[in-house]
Parts: sequence; structure tokens; C-alpha cells
Amino acid sequence: MTDSTLDKYFEAFHHVQVYSDSLQAKCDSLFYALSDSTIRLISRPIVWANNNQITGDTIYMYVQNKKPEQLNVFNNALAINKIDTTDFYNQIKGSRLNAWFNDGELIKMRCKGNAENIYFAMDNDKNFVGVNHSNAQIIEITFENSEPAKVIFRNQLKGTLTPIQKTNKTDLKLNGFKWLENLRPKSKYDILSPK
Repeated sequence: MTDSTLDKYFEAFHHVQVYSDSLQAKCDSLFYALSDSTIRLISRPIVWANNNQITGDTIYMYVQNKKPEQLNVFNNALAINKIDTTDFYNQIKGSRLNAWFNDGELIKMRCKGNAENIYFAMDNDKNFVGVNHSNAQIIEITFENSEPAKVIFRNQLKGTLTPIQKTNKTDLKLNGFKWLENLRPKSKYDILSPK
């Protein structure tokens, strides 16, 4: 006998917002199937987790025990990590992006297809020393406490590290950069009043 509950799904249209303690999201349309526990965010999706924002054409979010387990971003993927209280943002973009979570915390990200990144290098005293602007076929980032801890570049790496005081302000953001914190649901009550 097959479990008929696995045939259940739900759809939401226009101005969809999602809120949980570990992750928030916004998109135009959402489809969730119980059979694979996948939330599909369609049309201008945005996902936030701690100081990280992820956008793309379509995002598939895999959930386990009501917490994100993995994200797959298809086409025009862009992830932005706000650095504490500064106006600096680590960024990565490419054709496709995958992100993995452990107990709701972002632990790893991989960007493929003409991957490009801007990363703000710091010394041991957390002072900014330079801006790394790199391109590769694949860029992988490992996170600790939701902050980038290690960056690995694979295939056709090209990059430069420029002292921060010699970097033009226009070179601090990747093409398509938009920090959309003002659209982020801040509580479960926010999803009842769309922005």
C-alpha cells in the first residue's frame, strides 16, 4: 500500500514570504511537494540566512526537520555576505550555486560556471588589508559561524588582491549586486503584511 500523504503539495502565488528562525525567503511563486520535501521558489527569489543573501532565477530549497538542508540556485546565482557592521560585502556569482546547511547554519557554498567573487581579506586582528577579485570555473567557500573561513578556486583561476585604500569604490561590488535587506521578513508577523 502506498502512502497517499506523499501526493500532497501546496502552491502559493504572488508576494510569497517565508519566515523561520534560521532562514527567510521572498519570491513571486512557491511550490512545495511532500514527496521530496523540496520548496521551489520561482520568479525573483531571495533567501536570507544570518548575514547571507542568495538570489537567482529559481531556487530549490531542501528541508529536513523544518530546517534548510541544501539550496540549489539555477541561473544568475549571486550570494552576498555582509561583513558585520561595515558597508563591505563578500560576494560570489555564477551560472549555478549550491549551498549546504547543518542544523540551519550555512556551512558550505559552491558556485559553478564562470564563477566570480569579491572577498575582503583581513589580518589576524580583523583589520581589512585588501580586496580579492577572482574568476574561476568553480569557487567553493567553507563557512564557520556563518562567516567565510576558506575559499578554494578550481580551474582557470585569475585574480588580483588590491590594497583596500587603492581600490575604487565601483570595484567593491559585482555586476548585479543588490542588497535587499529592506525586503526581508523580520518576524512571523511580517509575512502577514507583504512589502
